[in-house]
Amino acid sequence: MGLKVTAISQAELPSCDMRPERWQAPLIDPYHHWVLDDDRTWATFHHIDDGYLVRFPGFADFVIAKDGASATCHPCPDLSAATCEHLFLNQVWPLMQSRQGKLVFHGSSIEVGSSAIAFLAASGRGKSTLAAAFSVAGLCYLTDDALVIEREGSVYMAYPGHPSIRLWDDSRTALLEAVTMSDPVAYTSKARILSATGLVRCAVPRPLAAVYFLGDGAADGIELRSVSGADAVAAWVAHTFILDPKDSVVLHRHFNEITTLAARVPCYHLDYPRRYDALDEVRAAILEAVSPKEPDT
Repeated sequence: MGLKVTAISQAELPSCDMRPERWQAPLIDPYHHWVLDDDRTWATFHHIDDGYLVRFPGFADFVIAKDGASATCHPCPDLSAATCEHLFLNQVWPLMQSRQGKLVFHGSSIEVGSSAIAFLAASGRGKSTLAAAFSVAGLCYLTDDALVIEREGSVYMAYPGHPSIRLWDDSRTALLEAVTMSDPVAYTSKARILSATGLVRCAVPRPLAAVYFLGDGAADGIELRSVSGADAVAAWVAHTFILDPKDSVVLHRHFNEITTLAARVPCYHLDYPRRYDALDEVRAAILEAVSPKEPDT
């Protein structure tokens, strides 16, 4: 049966029996694909009778139901359980959530007071490191990598994700001492650090009070400025998880929701030198210069 997932919850990770019956079955041309920075294909997306198939060449096929409520994984024969779990959590689970009508973004989030603020960025721009730095300083993190947002009345709620943060070795060494890590995986040298002493987590949804879109680290000092209108909408869209970008009905609904989100949640551009000795100053600037206010209810 492969990896069967129903009633999706990041708090209840799926198991995998590693049976590769459908691994690399022939497929028609993909309707979408993800490409890495070096131009290698990372994932291909296919329409199939059951719904959708997302193929990670050399790793696994994931069959996702049309409604996004369940998925089955067919791993390649030598794929480890840890790698299978990472693929599901970081790549497939966000796509499933988006197919169920939720807003899902490539970002991390922390708790400030009784609200949440979020950091959205492309891979490698430091959003996980920034979330970990806040957490080490005593501010709980909600999620890392996949940020799920749901509207409740006029308020957008940020939801907690899997109880872990993924960090490169240098970030882990700089920010954390004694931590509990998951098993290593094949496709990334990032370690998934489980909630432990010194890494505190918020396990309940919080109203989203502000979002920060991270720059590329080219700034000489801390840059923090407001972003609004079409620029804010474009920034949200750029960091969206979506399973079928060819589905015009879903795209229209998704774009309308993002437009409302961008108008209601204060948005900022944030860039700073990517040095660990600058993180305290960055954290202070965020909390002091743009202190999030409680959203109206």
